[in-house]
Amino acid sequence: MKRKKSVVALVVVLVVLLLAAISVLYDRLPVESNYVLDMRQVRELASAPQNTLPQSINSLLVAEGDFPSCLVIAGCASQSYPFQFRVFEIDYGNKTVIIDPVHDIDLHRENKPLTTEFYPQRYDQMQQAMKKASLIVLTHEHFDHIGGLVKSPYLAELLPKVRANKEQLTSAAAVLMDYPPVMQDISLLPDEPYSVLAPGIVVIRSPGHTPGSQMLFVKLRSGEEVLFVGDIVWDMDNILRQKSKPLLANWVANENGQQLADQIRALIGLYQSDDQVKLLVSHDKDQLRQYLREGLIKDGLAD
Repeated sequence: MKRKKSVVALVVVLVVLLLAAISVLYDRLPVESNYVLDMRQVRELASAPQNTLPQSINSLLVAEGDFPSCLVIAGCASQSYPFQFRVFEIDYGNKTVIIDPVHDIDLHRENKPLTTEFYPQRYDQMQQAMKKASLIVLTHEHFDHIGGLVKSPYLAELLPKVRANKEQLTSAAAVLMDYPPVMQDISLLPDEPYSVLAPGIVVIRSPGHTPGSQMLFVKLRSGEEVLFVGDIVWDMDNILRQKSKPLLANWVANENGQQLADQIRALIGLYQSDDQVKLLVSHDKDQLRQYLREGLIKDGLAD
């Protein structure tokens, strides 16, 4: 009887190890994508008189973190991935649009050890920037992209400026967010694949990472184009190495892995075929530093 129990235990361990290996090694990236990203239509919607387009993209580092490679890229990598949590600001000169207000200190502590450094003064600066902004928009409804709004001491004042899609408001429980009831008063974006948020800014629906995930295309006055991909990938390595997120990440983050894989394949195709648009990955520390050096992004928010 003891030998039989030992064999059963060994089989269970082997099955668990096999599932663990599959969860981090299996790459579900398709050869062709079922996700349609019509850049011709996106650019038509972003078209506007040059003097009405935004003049810069600003960004402020509010917090930092560190993700295991086996949560970022199928097959893992030799290193962990340092994360930056940045709020972004589209600056028109006479008005601003805030993208993805970063979480507060309480949410930061709740999500350790993935979160590490937090900068309270910069968080306060972000809150003041939201008060001055004309619009606030989210790539998706996870704590690090919406927490600075949900936990804002100025929430009632900010709500009239917020534009969200329906799923960003209805899927709070699924992404472990607790919204105050007043969040339901937010103005909804059109339920369309593409919609104009402001001159030069187009919202692109891309559910998968969360039900309410969306990309944001920004055309600057200089002619430069930037596509905020949110958390479709957490690092540009997924695009460069042509790898999906691992199944483990899909399970942990409650993602629709197949939708994400199709979107990653579409972004790989865009990266390879279109030199005009720059992909902006929300948390990729190396890419963000490069964009700051090149001047594509300005460090700090508008006065």
